[in-house]
Amino acid sequence: MKHFPKPPFPKQPQSFPGLTEKMNPRPDHGEESYKGSGKLAGKKAIITGGDSGIGLAVAIAFAREGADLLVVHLPSEGEDGATCRRHIEEAGRKAVMAPGDISDASFREQVVERAIAELGGLDILVSNAAYQKPFKSLDEVSLEEWTKTFDTNVHATFHLTQLATRHIKPGGSIINTASINSKDPSPQLLPYATTKGAIANLTVGLAQLLAENGIRVNAILPGPIWTPFIPAGMPPEAVETFGSKTPFGRPGQPAPTTHARRLTSCWPQTKRATPRARCSPSQAARPWCDAGRESPNVLLSAPSRGGIHSLLVDAVSGGHICPADVRIHAMASLEYAAFRAIRRY
Repeated sequence: MKHFPKPPFPKQPQSFPGLTEKMNPRPDHGEESYKGSGKLAGKKAIITGGDSGIGLAVAIAFAREGADLLVVHLPSEGEDGATCRRHIEEAGRKAVMAPGDISDASFREQVVERAIAELGGLDILVSNAAYQKPFKSLDEVSLEEWTKTFDTNVHATFHLTQLATRHIKPGGSIINTASINSKDPSPQLLPYATTKGAIANLTVGLAQLLAENGIRVNAILPGPIWTPFIPAGMPPEAVETFGSKTPFGRPGQPAPTTHARRLTSCWPQTKRATPRARCSPSQAARPWCDAGRESPNVLLSAPSRGGIHSLLVDAVSGGHICPADVRIHAMASLEYAAFRAIRRY
């Protein structure tokens, strides 16, 4: 079994958005562990925030599964962007790098246009890029900061979805990154946590709205994951103890989160599947949910209004996955979530 680092971590302040090279210890993005099996062969995907952290782990996994990728990152993240490109190309796939700020509506339009022109189409949109900044009091939160957080996290996710669905054909997939903060908000991250709650609700609505188009919409709600976001977006004292309150006493790594995204990106549709993205457990599921936070191995699956609703609790990080249109029996293991997906007929 691989042993990942536990806190205390050294103080390592970075300016936002942070760089992987400056992190100590370095995150695991699946560089050495992820083995593809062609599940996304021939697919075309956009990944925002794909140069580092969870986004880089997704880019590595999708490329090794056979997808060509357009990766969006900030211009200041050129070093991490180059690393991402190398991993994609080493997997034998096409890498289109798109440096820019997704809070800019015109840039978002360019992103989708480039994907269609340079990848030859679009099957999957992964909205992962985000902005966060900690605040000690409500008075510290300026309207400018509040607006910036919403522009990057919520407005960009909505607009990119709107643009992408004009090109994504039936069977395509949209995967949003919310956060455990959407259900258990950190007061120091009030603007960020509020946007993540909005993304969770946006996903629920989109899953139902786009069902008639044959497009699946899901949200992944990670718990504390060790990425450049942490030293760049949290106080140094919080970085030192980051992840210490999880059941395993450490933060999760980016690599295990990719399994949920791979599952939701390639799961085939069935005739009677009713898309629903329930981002909090039903009353029937709640006892299992609570058990999942305490136990490294717990099976989760429960019926809910309108169909089957399952919730994955990551016993490492305390994060959740909200499947919109599949029944999932999910077992949270020490490092990876072992999935056994069952079609609904």
